[in-house]
Amino acid sequence: MKGAATTLFGIIALLGSSLTTAQQSQSSSSSPSKIDNSWLFHSMTQMAIDTHRTIVTGNTIRSCNSSSSSSSSADIKRDTNVVFSPLSISSALSTLFVGSWGQTNEQLRAGLNYPSSDSLPEADIHTTYKANLDALLAPNRGIDINYSNSLFGGAGLSVILYFYQDVQSYYKTAIRGVDFLNKPTQAMNEINRWVKEQTKGKITNILTSPPSPETKLAIANAIHFKGAWQSQFAEEDTKTEEFFVTDKDVVQVPMMTQTMEIPQVRDDELQLQMIALPYKQAEFALYIVLPTNPGLDALQDIESRITEQSIDSLIRRMKTTSMRVSVPRFNLSWKSDLVSVLSRLGVCDAFSPSSADFRRLAVEDGLYMSLLLHQAEMEVNEKGTEAAAATVGTISKSQPRVFKANHPFMFFIRDNRTGLPLFWGRVARPTTTA
Repeated sequence: MKGAATTLFGIIALLGSSLTTAQQSQSSSSSPSKIDNSWLFHSMTQMAIDTHRTIVTGNTIRSCNSSSSSSSSADIKRDTNVVFSPLSISSALSTLFVGSWGQTNEQLRAGLNYPSSDSLPEADIHTTYKANLDALLAPNRGIDINYSNSLFGGAGLSVILYFYQDVQSYYKTAIRGVDFLNKPTQAMNEINRWVKEQTKGKITNILTSPPSPETKLAIANAIHFKGAWQSQFAEEDTKTEEFFVTDKDVVQVPMMTQTMEIPQVRDDELQLQMIALPYKQAEFALYIVLPTNPGLDALQDIESRITEQSIDSLIRRMKTTSMRVSVPRFNLSWKSDLVSVLSRLGVCDAFSPSSADFRRLAVEDGLYMSLLLHQAEMEVNEKGTEAAAATVGTISKSQPRVFKANHPFMFFIRDNRTGLPLFWGRVARPTTTA
């Protein structure tokens, strides 16, 4: 594989426990008002930060009830690598948001960090999302990106027409029929086959066991991203070097190195340095957030303090500088059921058989979300799909600054046109095998 390739898949299963007819509420497809699209990347970035923080700390960001604890144990070990897609999680949950009602709807809105209903009507949310997806997926942007959304409906599920029309229009969602009740293994195979096709073979078995026969609906979202560096790293310059997980835990990693002109910024208050490694045409970039001090404690300090506002400020303050950049070659794989994560973001009723309200999604009563599987694969190496070193601006004759990612760091891949974060995560212990 050349360049930096990232693949992600998320799947949500909804279960139905009865066939009582529910009220068919008015769709969100009423005529939207004229709106500003810029709020979405702020909301999605904050959702990414909240999700990241909840995964690595176990803390509750938004409580569902007054008795919930504000903190708990983390879902992962301190030195675990993490990669996920805010865009994929957001797309899947926004599809559910279209079909939700009442408190379930309000919790999904808050968990997605969308503006309140008083400040932004729901129809405007979906219109904004569509506009951003159209811009993100526009042709000739210098990278290869595949975005797919699909609903797998069980036999007998009566999807409400308004929901069907809205998710097709706003979230580019196709609907497919499967038989969860009588042929759960075949349903699993069909979903896995779809995932394999959409991720170009990177993920082959997202489901390792058949869904429950009670499953009524599965919502799947897959993203495959492959980008060529604007300036490739020469393989002969990659050397085995030390990576300091902690001061006493040192591993050997292949460290890619080159001198180039790239956007960078330092922040003494947050105690970090951030660079942007652009992909071809510079419309997308991999941002690396490196703590000033080495070790996991410094990374966790940044993870606990960074906000959407600070990320936005860092990006605005970046200046193109001649840098001697050293970044480890790495291959990440991460899979998790995000139900517990989302419950700490205040999305609780959607997972409760007694509280979930998806009356705008289907006629069946009793639908709730039982599973949110999320799998990501990410590989970063030296080469791009095309050599691009000749297109880089001239290197300053002054001594270049040094950026050496030889200790744990955060990262995100961002579309610089829309501001949307496609992928997010941390490298605590680099590995070259997924």
